[in-house]
Amino acid sequence: WTYNGNSVADPTMVDLSLLPDGFNEYFYIINDVDCGQDTAIISFDIEPENNAGNSTTQSLCSTNASSVNFASLLGVITNGGSWIQPMGVNVDLSNLMDVDLSNLPAGTYDFTYVLPENNCAADTSHTVFTIQSFNSAGTDVMSTLCLGATIDLSKLVNGGFTFGNFLNPN
Repeated sequence: WTYNGNSVADPTMVDLSLLPDGFNEYFYIINDVDCGQDTAIISFDIEPENNAGNSTTQSLCSTNASSVNFASLLGVITNGGSWIQPMGVNVDLSNLMDVDLSNLPAGTYDFTYVLPENNCAADTSHTVFTIQSFNSAGTDVMSTLCLGATIDLSKLVNGGFTFGNFLNPN
């Protein structure tokens, strides 16, 4: 047995991970004094391992979830996989560089990228989005008061979110 002109020490334990991607050949050569030489060629087309990318977690506010680039979140991936959406979610994934998640209610959503087993093992990654509701401070209020009056500023806030802070910029 030879590979690239070098003898193969143990043909029963050949580590294919050492081969480069692409076409590779091993030669089995018989040199018989009486009958001559014969060669059998064993060919391999080595494909890179499936890579579904790196699992990620993203936190988004519902107001900035209208243009999410799914293509950039996983890093370098093997193409040809499928996106699986969380149960009950039906987001348009036809353009992975511009996915609109803004219509999803607040919550956590696990989108899964799956590369099926082919000549290489299957691989899966998860992109988990936690979408927070936008908290409105309410609408602006203009009041006219008498100097020295005391008021409760919290009564003037007409937004639903009551855990903000009051600041006096003066």
